[in-house]
Amino acid sequence: PTRLRWTAVAFIEQLRFEEAAETLGILRGFPGESTTALNLDYAFALAMIGEAASAAEILESLPPLKKEEEKWQAALISGKTNDFSGALKRLREVGSSTPAMNRLHLESWFLANLGRTDEAIDLILDAIEEESDRANKIRKILLVHELSQLNGQSIPRERLQTWVTDGNSPNLE
Repeated sequence: PTRLRWTAVAFIEQLRFEEAAETLGILRGFPGESTTALNLDYAFALAMIGEAASAAEILESLPPLKKEEEKWQAALISGKTNDFSGALKRLREVGSSTPAMNRLHLESWFLANLGRTDEAIDLILDAIEEESDRANKIRKILLVHELSQLNGQSIPRERLQTWVTDGNSPNLE
């Protein structure tokens, strides 16, 4: 079983998800091997090969997730299976150990896919205003631009006007 587990991990790292799913499916059949981590990896591999229903079924069968990494992975799987509401809920259960930029990107993406693009844009604009690191500020500006382009939304003029008139501009200096 240990060799199979490492083989599955290698397949995932190599983006060979069909082989990973097959290997993890075999491994799940061994007594005592069907752990939460293994089931999350299996659900991830299934989601990546388009077997959304099977991946979602595995997620629903898991006991409550305790580790931050498991919650993060479950949010990614939910997003990949187009369960954006579940993905957003799972993402919001993840603590602050997740890199802020990754979290912001996913949360805004999930919101946009739920038809809440204005909320997603506001979330990013708030993050831009709070950001002190120039490189991260630029990344967030690119993120809001990408999101607005994908969904045909524009950045609220009132927000931009407020930056100009109140001196709260996300200064890039």
